Formats: sequence, structure tokens, C-alpha cells
Amino acid sequence: RQFAHLETILKQHAENVCAVVIELLVQCAGSMRMYDPIYLTLLREASDKYCEQGAISPDFLCPSKGLTGGYLPLSAVLTTDKIYDAFYDNYTSQKAFLHSHSYTGNALVCRTALATLTIFEKQNVLEKNTRLAAKIAELSKRFMYTNTHEKKAC
Repeated sequence: RQFAHLETILKQHAENVCAVVIELLVQCAGSMRMYDPIYLTLLREASDKYCEQGAISPDFLCPSKGLTGGYLPLSAVLTTDKIYDAFYDNYTSQKAFLHSHSYTGNALVCRTALATLTIFEKQNVLEKNTRLAAKIAELSKRFMYTNTHEKKAC
């Protein structure tokens, strides 16, 4: 239901839309708003239909909180080789995309991120999380309301 609003915007303004920026699965700013992964599928389909000329993956991806397990602030900007190469050159050419600040490369934070990534690699975190999410969804069905807002029998 909620996706219909965004699809309408994309349909009406496709010629002016250059990007859709989203926070994957959990919108943390302002509160913890989670959404179903189907939203990403619908967004990809609508973007292809209204705003894109071919099948693509994101040009930029900005992982953040998950890199350190939420313990310390860190983000990274990942991009395609094509975009990276467009800005890679000697400093004197003034072609480089120079963007950083005084907290760039904080060794403690980067080490925390490496430890988090090691945990993800060795402990199958995503697989376990998928199973846990399915179990929680199954167990919480009894608390859901029907379309008539009457409580289902427990």
C-alpha cells in the first residue's frame, strides 16, 4: 500500500528523477521504521519502468551503522569501477573527487568494522537473521488484525 505513493511520484516525475535514496530495510532517523523487503523489489521494478534505460545495480551504496555493529560511527561509499576510474588520477590533475573530514580513517573505528565483518563472515549472520525474522513473523501472526480491525483468535 505505501509503495503506491512512491510509484505515483516516479510515474508523474520520471523525467526529473535522477536518484532514489533509501535506507535499506530499516529507516532509523526519527524512529525505527522497518519495511518489508518486497518494497525494494517494487522500487527496482518501478525505477526500471519509469526512470531507467536498462537493467542496472546501484551506482553508489553507502553502508554505515552495520559496519561497526552500531558501536561506533562509520560509513563508506562504494561505487562502480566506472565511476571510480572517472575520478582516479594524480592529485595535480585536479580530477580527483576529494571528500573527507578530520574523522576519516579513524583506526579504532576501522578495526571495529573489520571485527564486525569477520563476525558476519564466520557466523553466517545474514542466514541466521533470515531464519529468525521468519520465526518472529510466524509467531507474531496471532497479534495481527484483520482488514475489519477485529482481533484474530489466539
